[in-house]
Amino acid sequence: MFKLPILFFTLGMMFLSTELIAQVQIGAGVSGSYNFQTEGGGFGVRAEGYVLKSLSVVLQGQYYPQFNKVHEAGGGLELHYAPYYHPIVRAYVLAGGSVNYWFNYAESNYKLAKPLNFIAEVGGGLVFLDKQWRPFAEYRYNPIFLEGSVHVGLMYFPKIKSRNRTTCPAYM
Repeated sequence: MFKLPILFFTLGMMFLSTELIAQVQIGAGVSGSYNFQTEGGGFGVRAEGYVLKSLSVVLQGQYYPQFNKVHEAGGGLELHYAPYYHPIVRAYVLAGGSVNYWFNYAESNYKLAKPLNFIAEVGGGLVFLDKQWRPFAEYRYNPIFLEGSVHVGLMYFPKIKSRNRTTCPAYM
């Protein structure tokens, strides 16, 4: 029972320690989500670290409250790859896995329903504004449970200095 929290703590510490090793750009954020198949809404938290300019690692947690048809919580790790850099809007593809705890699995007539599930997700998204505050929107698909969900949120990168247009000669 305690192995899962220890695993997430260890992964989180490993993820955060990469900043010391490679000066990774790290941000934290929140999101809201909607699962189309279960017709339920939830919210999440995430931490993102850019390993390369085009590659980031995202550690995240998600919770769908009990007023939904499916009451669940989970967390996992994803890779986001953005092959083309643009300072206003950047598209990325994502792939990852998570562990999901389904609280009311017994109420389901789905034959694969069980309390603890390992899930793979693929999808894509858009991140806006290459600054401290970065809104994002993404679509994820779970090929195991055949579910699609949309996530919209906001990331904050504290080490990025805000750009001041008055210092640029083009704006003087």
